[in-house]
This record gives sequence, structure tokens and C-alpha cells, in this order.
Amino acid sequence: MSKMNEKSFKFPLSAVALTIAVVGNIAATLVSVLTMLQIPPNSDARPMQAVGIMFLISAATLLLAWPLSFIGLWRERPRRIFVAGATLCLALTPFFFSGWIMFLLAGMRGIYMEP
Repeated sequence: MSKMNEKSFKFPLSAVALTIAVVGNIAATLVSVLTMLQIPPNSDARPMQAVGIMFLISAATLLLAWPLSFIGLWRERPRRIFVAGATLCLALTPFFFSGWIMFLLAGMRGIYMEP
């Protein structure tokens, strides 16, 4: 009997959760950047649809990454504690980071963000 059958293989859920968190950050930031690059410089803007999409991406990232990270932390305790911790932090950041990028680009291009 092979060693693989003797010892059950555990899929690294922490790595999957980290990948989901990183992809969520990239997707939310891309929505933010693409929205701000479509608005003409020195104009007024109210990009509520982009903010809604960023929120949905952030919520999906949080709802997918956190449970997988906690399960991975429970199953792979000593080996992947850093990966699980990084995932917990990154799962919270997409909305805040993409919002910061949106306001940074608005300031650089002279776009006034209306409330």
C-alpha cells in the first residue's frame, strides 16, 4: 500500500483562501482604477455603481476567504499559521484599499467626487 493511501491527503485550504483574498483585492482595485480612468479629468463624478461592485467583490472575498482560512487554520495549525493570518488580514482590505486607490486617482486627475 502506498504512503498516500496510508496517510490521508489534506488539501491546503489556507493557500486557497489566500488566493481568493489576493484575487479579491486585485479585482476590486481593477474596478476602481478602470472606473476612474473612464471619467474625464477635471470633472465631477459620482461613481456609485463602481462602489457597489467593489462592495460586492469585497463581501464575496470576505465570505469565501474567512471560513476557508479558519478551517485551514484548524486543520493545518502548525504549518500554515502565517498563511491563515495573512488571509484574515487580506480578506478585510479589498473595499478599503480600492476606495483609497479611487480617491488617490481622483485627486491626481482633478476629479471632484460628489457625495
